[in-house]
Amino acid sequence: MHKTTRKFTTLDASSMIAGIGIGSGVLTLPYLYKESGIIFGTLFFILAYTISLLLHLLFSEIFIRTKDSSLVNIVDKYLFKGKKVFFILFFIMLFIILSSNISSYISCASTILNDLFNINIHLAKFIFVGICII
Repeated sequence: MHKTTRKFTTLDASSMIAGIGIGSGVLTLPYLYKESGIIFGTLFFILAYTISLLLHLLFSEIFIRTKDSSLVNIVDKYLFKGKKVFFILFFIMLFIILSSNISSYISCASTILNDLFNINIHLAKFIFVGICII
């Protein structure tokens, strides 16, 4: 059996990063400004943007210098230096973060659907997950 691997192009990777960033911002920024006000909301926004930019530039530099396109290999080789316990804990942490992001998307989107169409919140969650799966 012939196994093929597909590498992401720069456009693919940039589109994913932009999609995640824009999606997160659309759902979280209004809540941030509502809860913290204009001044603190803007300060939090600038701080989060700066941290995100630095992390993306850091990973971009690592990918360019190492010529390795796999985040898993880079984390294992340079961050944990082969220590499997930390490597496993790192991916458990990533799973928890991903799960919390997905649940917040579902929660926020279902609230929006509930407000717009005046439907049951549980039905709105089901509809949103169904739309995402499609």
